[in-house]
Amino acid sequence: MKFLHTSDWHLGRKLYGKTRYEEFKKFLDWLADILEEGDYDALLVSGDVFDTGTPSNTALELYFNFLAKVAKSKCKYVVIIAGNHDSPKLLASTKNLLAHLEIYVVGQITDIVYDEIILLNNKDNTPEAIVCAVPFLRDRDIRDSEPGESIKEKAKKLKAAIKDHYKSVVKAAIDRRDDLGLDIPIIAMGHLFTVGGKVVEGDGVRELYVGSLAHVNSSAFPKEVGYLALGHLHSSQVVSKDETKRYSGAPIPMNFNEAGHKKAVLSIDYKNKSFNVKSIQVPTFQAIETIKGDIESIKWKLGKVMNQSDPPWIEVIYEGAPIIGSLQETIKEITTDSNIEILRIVNTRIEKQSRLMLRPKETLDDLNEKDVFTRCMDANNVPVQQRKNLYQAFDEILLSITESPS
Repeated sequence: MKFLHTSDWHLGRKLYGKTRYEEFKKFLDWLADILEEGDYDALLVSGDVFDTGTPSNTALELYFNFLAKVAKSKCKYVVIIAGNHDSPKLLASTKNLLAHLEIYVVGQITDIVYDEIILLNNKDNTPEAIVCAVPFLRDRDIRDSEPGESIKEKAKKLKAAIKDHYKSVVKAAIDRRDDLGLDIPIIAMGHLFTVGGKVVEGDGVRELYVGSLAHVNSSAFPKEVGYLALGHLHSSQVVSKDETKRYSGAPIPMNFNEAGHKKAVLSIDYKNKSFNVKSIQVPTFQAIETIKGDIESIKWKLGKVMNQSDPPWIEVIYEGAPIIGSLQETIKEITTDSNIEILRIVNTRIEKQSRLMLRPKETLDDLNEKDVFTRCMDANNVPVQQRKNLYQAFDEILLSITESPS
């Protein structure tokens, strides 16, 4: 069988207020073509289909139009799990309908572990593979919290609970395989952070999940898993140097820090009892670029970009020594009568003068929750020695909010 592994579409995500629906549509059209041309049997989507739990009508339309297109293609199966950005209830709302099209959605774990087991048949209707479709595991879903737990205790227990859950699901898959009497592979899906995983600053992966919480070792996944299809990290990467344990990464750059990064989907060919994994590079549907330096350097670089027939979206970072209070007006003057789009301007000289207030051209999209909390402590002159305990308390509160399924 041939599988295609992708994740972290984040449909509906904006880049500094700029909508990206055309970019998402081009990616999904490209992905549908790859599935058809490559004669794939199944598509595995490892979470974060949407950027928020309440996606826009346009984001939903992109999602369902894509699924309708794939349902009419040669690709027989689609397996989708929820990520931490997805609403389990929203994904599950069409679960039964989509199942009739061989599109299987697992939004949240239940008391029945077999709900996470998907049997895939070949074109002759003979079982060919078993998929353990494990969605994002919220703390409250897989263990009971105890009063007075520290962050370290929670992290330890959460890691153990994640390991136990994968052990249970894979055990159910093995039992199903034994009942069939067939030597077929077991594929596991997941949406989590593994030890050694790489992130890019500003890529949208919550800092809380990058820390010790849900930061699991590759040993958490049973050895019977032939291929592990992960989501959550936005850079395509291998887990613990094992080519059969992979993050596909996000298909489009989530932030200017990812400008120029190669994005991919993963092709998995199971033949002769082994998995051959190949990376397929995703085309750049909308180029983005950061231009930085002093004002003369910025002017020169903008001049080069403006000569392009299809210029990228631009982030400008001023790093010159002189303070320029009218940087936005200066940039606007340079780009007058051009089709260039400046999405963000950062004046590092003025930035250093402000600690708490939003800086020029800065929006809440530029900050995560901890940034805001840190600025509040700075503004109130909270002593450094008190901050460790305050950060721990803040993380506990934030976790309780973000882990609430919607």
